[in-house]
Amino acid sequence: MSLRLCGLASLVIAALLGRGERAWAIPDPALAMERARSAAHEAATAVRAAAVVRDDARHRLGVAPGPTACANVAEAGAALDAAWGRYLADLAGLAPLVGTDEQAATAATRRAAEAERLADQQHDQALARFCAALPATAEAPTPPPAEATPVCGLVRQGELLVWVDAAPVTAGTGLAVAQHLAGRFADELDFLFVLVPGIDGALAEQASAWFERGLPGLGAPARHAAGLLPGWRRLLGAVVLDAATGLRAGPSLRGLARAFGNRWSLPGCSPTPGGGWGYADVGGQLGGFRLLRREPGGRWSAAPARVDGQPGLVGNGGNSLPYAPVERYLLGLTPLDGLPSLTFLRDPRPDAGGVAAAGTCRLTPADIRARFGERPPHPAPYQVGVVLLTPTRPGPAEVARLRADALAFTAPGPDDDPWLLNYFEATGGAGRLDLRVPAPRGCADRAAGLP
Repeated sequence: MSLRLCGLASLVIAALLGRGERAWAIPDPALAMERARSAAHEAATAVRAAAVVRDDARHRLGVAPGPTACANVAEAGAALDAAWGRYLADLAGLAPLVGTDEQAATAATRRAAEAERLADQQHDQALARFCAALPATAEAPTPPPAEATPVCGLVRQGELLVWVDAAPVTAGTGLAVAQHLAGRFADELDFLFVLVPGIDGALAEQASAWFERGLPGLGAPARHAAGLLPGWRRLLGAVVLDAATGLRAGPSLRGLARAFGNRWSLPGCSPTPGGGWGYADVGGQLGGFRLLRREPGGRWSAAPARVDGQPGLVGNGGNSLPYAPVERYLLGLTPLDGLPSLTFLRDPRPDAGGVAAAGTCRLTPADIRARFGERPPHPAPYQVGVVLLTPTRPGPAEVARLRADALAFTAPGPDDDPWLLNYFEATGGAGRLDLRVPAPRGCADRAAGLP
């Protein structure tokens, strides 16, 4: 549930309230409209308050899973859903009372609220399934101490492979790391995260590698040909990240989505350079906006999905928001026919007054199937590995932090951070990641080196 939605709606309703005259001067229809606005404003405030309680309950569940925490989450989720119901009912009551110039904005607010409520309900259902599978004594995972073991020129420490190399990171680093592992370890990974201390975000994007695997329904080929990894046939991506933020803060969720999208070619509309959704009503890990609305004069307003309110064309701020429905489809977790239609602005030109566009491109599920084919489902967990590429050997505290981050990000339930999402949370409980170190293939234990 986005507190931004309710906050924005409250500000709009409050501004509308300010237009009113004194009660004795308002005719009955106008008085009814002002009362409806006031009720909607109060309902939006109640949603925000219930969301704070629900978020606190989720946080406590992530820190200490168990029957009490599960019961508190269920109770808080039910209270929030009831608050959503009252808010939507009040918006429905307000709709026929406002003027024609406000009807479109009221309808858009109601649609956005319905989508937020549905997302909350789906997340609550996922948490209920998680709680049902918990043993009575479940505790948050804590990694045991990790012994350093040489393996194929690297050092294994628990769930991490540590590669000490002082060579500078380049645009080919992700590919080079994947090629080294492909020649020495079993073909067991779908994704490889390469953590590099202090790497710049733009260089990390350039250094990442995504491999073409012939999956239908994705559009244009991935960045790298499959033949570049002759020893491996399943790896989809080697995602380079700053070790300081790593898997927990991301953009690790975005790195996974980049293996599959956005590769849909719509001339003038998609994709945005950098593989994002651009000016589209997607609002997910690969950018896009929460809402596009046509304004007078052929212009458009775009409501950002980023928590800081900034526009996101290729990303929306790390692991702070869930995957959009179309991204869950591209990950193989949602059926195509369950997707909402997508709208892209054609040749968008942003300025201080909004966004001018030459038109739109619209994709329904039927359009996606006809143009690009259908992406097959992937119900099994993705297998992921983690390599720390560092110029100096890390200390025990750094290894423990990175291992804890990796375990939290790949956990089969909520993690212990109320502000960031792991993969389970970002997929609404539909997706799983299995963290593993692939088996070595009889390689000699000699030092690895980047080309």
